[in-house]
Amino acid sequence: YTDYILKVVDNVTINPKEDVPTIEKNILEGGELKDANTASIGDVITFQLDSVVPDMSAYNKYYYVINDTMCDGLTFDSSSVEVFIDNVKINSSNYEVQTGAAAKVGEVQYSFQIVMKNFKANYSDKTGKDIKVTYKAALNDNADWTELGNENAVNLTYSNNPNHTYVGENEPSNTPGDGDVT
Repeated sequence: YTDYILKVVDNVTINPKEDVPTIEKNILEGGELKDANTASIGDVITFQLDSVVPDMSAYNKYYYVINDTMCDGLTFDSSSVEVFIDNVKINSSNYEVQTGAAAKVGEVQYSFQIVMKNFKANYSDKTGKDIKVTYKAALNDNADWTELGNENAVNLTYSNNPNHTYVGENEPSNTPGDGDVT
């Protein structure tokens, strides 16, 4: 027999946790999204990432970091990154593209990260609106010509604890700590 672990002192409202943010990566070719394509050395490939602005109403600040891992056969062009929210291109001062040592979280090294700055302050009124990111990479001499191809992956690091008080002027950084990866 155990003691009670919960004591109800008044009427309470419990709201279930909303869906978690997701992201999808495709190749943009001829105006169409594709899962894969064929390319030759030197060809430039345009990638498109699609997500939606999450409900951030329960947070004081919100981490939203796109983590991309490219194979050695692709050379990322950091100057080609464009971010759109609700089909409007956002100013590059609202995000930071991090590469090299800056794109490492713990033991995980990413090819690059797109760190959204002041995400809640800038976009909390856009809940449910589309986020689209486009960027380019060139197929290089390290390309894999086997059936495996030149795989690359993307995931998100985002806030998942509305009870945590996030501090700092331009959070998140590339090490958000109190987030989740999907």
